[in-house]
Amino acid sequence: MYRSFVACGIFQRWLHKIGVLGFAVWPVVVYSTVQASQEEEVQHHEHQHIVQYRKYGLVGFLVRYGFYHLRVGYDANPFEIEARKVARRQVQG
Repeated sequence: MYRSFVACGIFQRWLHKIGVLGFAVWPVVVYSTVQASQEEEVQHHEHQHIVQYRKYGLVGFLVRYGFYHLRVGYDANPFEIEARKVARRQVQG
């Protein structure tokens, strides 16, 4: 189980400025806006990151995610690729 929140104030503005709809740090998902928190694809995407945290543990996930983020970037990060695929599959049925 995890909890989710919508960011507020300067943190919300910063997330919006950098184009982040949501992010997960087990056991919490933070959405940049109420609208983002209600988008099914964003919910499934962030939930998949929670699944990844459970698989690798907090530190294990963060180290692996950070390594790939630095090595290949956000779009080619295998954790992001998996989260996007799972989210699309959930939404499309």
